[in-house]
Amino acid sequence: KTEIPMGKNYNKLKNTLRNLNLHTVCEEARCPNIGECWGGGEYATATATIMLMGDTCTRGCRFCSVKTARNPPPLDASEPYNTAKAIAEWGLDYVVLTSVDRDDMPDGGAEHIAKTVSYLKESKVRDPRANFDQSLRVLKHAKKVQPDVISKTSIMLGLGENDEQVYATMKALREADVDCLTLGQYMQPTRRHLKVEEYITPEKFKYWEKVGNELGFHYTASGPLVRSSYKAGSCCITQAGVQWHKLAHCNLDLPSSSDPPTSAS
Repeated sequence: KTEIPMGKNYNKLKNTLRNLNLHTVCEEARCPNIGECWGGGEYATATATIMLMGDTCTRGCRFCSVKTARNPPPLDASEPYNTAKAIAEWGLDYVVLTSVDRDDMPDGGAEHIAKTVSYLKESKVRDPRANFDQSLRVLKHAKKVQPDVISKTSIMLGLGENDEQVYATMKALREADVDCLTLGQYMQPTRRHLKVEEYITPEKFKYWEKVGNELGFHYTASGPLVRSSYKAGSCCITQAGVQWHKLAHCNLDLPSSSDPPTSAS
């Protein structure tokens, strides 16, 4: 006999699974060890086994309690992300990923599983409600609505990025007609925040400043202690000079001293 599943860890895992519409072989196959695995304990490691691609298998093994059907429901597109989210919330020492068989799919669900693994490996820095593409669209829209607006944004380094990713980001920002760019070192505010993956050298920051200038940013500030609003006044004045120069060559009226140039970040 086994004890009735219960405890803080058990309830936490179960509630997360229900909220994110995820399934586990522990439940679907009616595993007798579910309480022990999910519960963990003072000297034990809590373990969860997530079953990908739904709770219905296309094969009907007579020893298995998992539901079976020839044509199971379509895959849940949010399952890969929700799986990564659940694992991140649990903070367990060990997680197992398994799956039902999906013979109804041309690739057997391989792409779906690969996408799940990608989400798990991805370093989640930003809140899921915002991402780089969204920020880029905002910056582009600002220029579209008001072409002479001074746009500025920032890149935080030291979170595990590589040189190719930094350069691609800077290039995309410049192609979006961003005028000013700052690059700084990420510093872990508290123990609960993301750890610093790398401390970028001052020489490397100087290199990125050079790259920024070569890409055509009108103002690039790059250094370990540089932050989003670092010397914002200098940035605004520098860019204002560029904008006024453009206006003068276009024979347009320059803004009066009472109308300072606007900026968007």
